[in-house]
Amino acid sequence: MQELVKIQSRDGRKVISARELHAFLEVKTRFDIWMQRMFEYGCKRGEDYIEVAVTKNGHIDNQGLTLSAMERTRAGISTDYLLTLRTAQHISMVQRSEKGQQARDYFVDCERRLWEYRQQVVHEIPKTKGQALLEAAQALLRLEAQQTQLEQQQQLLIDAQPKVDYYDRVMNSDGLLSVEQVAKTLAIQGLGRNNLFEFLRNQGVIRQAKNGTSLPYQPYVDRGFFRLIQQEVVLEDKTVVRTTIKVTPAGVAYIARLTERIQVRKTPVLPAAKPVTTA
Repeated sequence: MQELVKIQSRDGRKVISARELHAFLEVKTRFDIWMQRMFEYGCKRGEDYIEVAVTKNGHIDNQGLTLSAMERTRAGISTDYLLTLRTAQHISMVQRSEKGQQARDYFVDCERRLWEYRQQVVHEIPKTKGQALLEAAQALLRLEAQQTQLEQQQQLLIDAQPKVDYYDRVMNSDGLLSVEQVAKTLAIQGLGRNNLFEFLRNQGVIRQAKNGTSLPYQPYVDRGFFRLIQQEVVLEDKTVVRTTIKVTPAGVAYIARLTERIQVRKTPVLPAAKPVTTA
């Protein structure tokens, strides 16, 4: 079997480099923006992937994770993510491309070979017929559970695809969305642009300045959820600076978690009035 992406061993697990996968899939989207999109499919840090710092020589130096973005750039350190084979398989599948299908089949085959190898090495030869039947039943149950989990995750990918397609269309080169675009992306009934602003104010995420501009509280800016964009606008004979709030991919995910706690009431449909009859 030809090696498409190098498989590494990390803490007893087989993993691959997200940057190498990004290069193989020939994704045109910038790596950091693409990874944020992939993480929104439900990938869990520490379980499905780990973040690492990579030097110019390709060596992993996790001390680089403590540096700021500017310090990493000066030191020639880049951020990478080590993905489990199952995570790499899901990410490849959602690309909907020939390269993605090729990578998906590759990781499925790698996972199968790894499982067969572990069956030969780890499990002892059963001493009795009863023990053999028990181990076979347990293995079958594990396979059925994995298949069920895979089918559920595939359905989640299918359900999420319309939102991802819209996200791709409205995302600009900096990876920022307006609050109106976030409202359309979440597609929650009754939660349009104005209602989303009101919701975020009620949640203590943003505030309304004296000039009427909505601004996020500083802790949410520090956490990377929002950015403030300033633009000069000419009004009659003077130039003023307007501040616009933009939402990062991490901010979109945070707002999505907040909105899961609410239930938007549907507008009741009144019955049609009955015609008045005269005697």
